[in-house]
Amino acid sequence: MLKLPYITSHRRGLEIGRGSHGQVYSLIDDPSRVIKYSVVYCDNLFDQYRIFDEVLSLLRKEKDKAFVSPFEWGYLNQGIDSLTCFCTLEKLKRISEDEHRVFHSILSHEDANVDKSFSPIELDQILSGLARGLSFNRSKVNDFYNSITESRFQHSDMHPRNVMKNVNGDFKLIDLDSVIIREKML
Repeated sequence: MLKLPYITSHRRGLEIGRGSHGQVYSLIDDPSRVIKYSVVYCDNLFDQYRIFDEVLSLLRKEKDKAFVSPFEWGYLNQGIDSLTCFCTLEKLKRISEDEHRVFHSILSHEDANVDKSFSPIELDQILSGLARGLSFNRSKVNDFYNSITESRFQHSDMHPRNVMKNVNGDFKLIDLDSVIIREKML
């Protein structure tokens, strides 16, 4: 059986977020970080955990600019067909309503199968149009979009609810349960 880390050192604070993959809590002993708990249901729990572990290890090692930074992870308990995992992450801020609209326009997979792969010229044209009515940092949005397209990681649940920003205003993808390693970079 796979030996996995078990965490006991962090004191969980209040719930600050909830999504389809889990819950996020503040950490009393480190206000610059949060902890996310996720329950994984599948036939092959430890294979799924190995993928999760590999993605987080590479994200931490490579410091990919498009993704939230993971610090520690492991699992807390195992059920018959489930595994409760945790991950401590850098604490991020919510994006504004205008930024949400921008990312819905350029990233979201929820637009009836519309391909949202834009060339730099197309992206600039879209952002120029959006800037007429919305308030956002075009340079930061452009950098983030380029980081996503150049990353060796792929987020399989791309929408504005999974975008937040750090203290420097840099946008980051969250929900690391939905991240896979791309087979080959094009």
